[in-house]
Amino acid sequence: MDIDHQCIPVISISDITLQDSVQIERLFNACATDGCFYLDFEGTDKEVLVLAEKTFEVMRELFELPTDEKMCWDVDQLGSLQIRGYKPVGKHSGVARNKRDGFESFLVPLDAVSGFETGLLRWPQPLQTAISTVQAFEILCQDITLAILSALSTTLTSRCDVTLESRHRKQKLSTTALAMLKYLPKSSLHEDQMGHMAHTDVGSLTLLFTATPGLQIFQRAKGRRVPADPQVGKIFVNVGDALSFISGMRLVSCIHRVVPDSGAMGFKEPRLAIAFFCRPELSATFTDGEGRKWTGEEWHRVKYRIFRVSNEEQGGSALLTGRAGFLGHL
Repeated sequence: MDIDHQCIPVISISDITLQDSVQIERLFNACATDGCFYLDFEGTDKEVLVLAEKTFEVMRELFELPTDEKMCWDVDQLGSLQIRGYKPVGKHSGVARNKRDGFESFLVPLDAVSGFETGLLRWPQPLQTAISTVQAFEILCQDITLAILSALSTTLTSRCDVTLESRHRKQKLSTTALAMLKYLPKSSLHEDQMGHMAHTDVGSLTLLFTATPGLQIFQRAKGRRVPADPQVGKIFVNVGDALSFISGMRLVSCIHRVVPDSGAMGFKEPRLAIAFFCRPELSATFTDGEGRKWTGEEWHRVKYRIFRVSNEEQGGSALLTGRAGFLGHL
């Protein structure tokens, strides 16, 4: 399958907040076609980009901690939803057949920094010291995703009785989280570790902040991969499974993967990225493309499990990418 460099739509955050009808129609079409777009902050104070840079500084310190220390916040030991703490390299499937992933990550759930949860462990020192910055960043990211959902609702409700905001209310528990990701260079990985497998996201909207190429999306209708390289002053946004389901499949969950800059040779330098995963409330209900009913919590648990199983099991259902048998390997 050839790589194509066709442009991904660019939508202005200002047009979204001003409810510009022409641009909101463009937003809807982008989300209904390939499920992704660039969000442009030109003409704004770019506060979210400033906070993102400060959060990158925090994560650089965080990932420099010894592995044994990071494992004190093992994501598998800090709750069954696996939305808080550290994931070491190799837990998930990788971008090549029968390989494991090539990234480590640290998850900070929105509920934890918003005061909804109590009795939590202190964060690792670099994060604990800057928790107010990370909190402000997450809350602003949430506001951006809610603005996008509100804009999409104006188009959806003219075609069907769907209110996206009603499944993403503030002050309601969800699995919404900020993920700090570090893709390691080839020199730091085992032979069976590489990239990030092709998949669709669990939740509703993902905001991606990074300065390093590697992300590719799959255009379903045209059957080709497109690089989603970073653009100055913009972030990449993609639709996830839950939003596709809530919209009655009118919006498309974006298939994407992370491929090293040298392909099978691996990344030459560490790739840093921050992903804000906006997800529906735990109790939100929706129906998938096969007519099965889910709550936000149920879908999260089922989908998260599929990230870790063998390629054979992943290919046996449509859970990973929305297409049975399609794993998008190198």
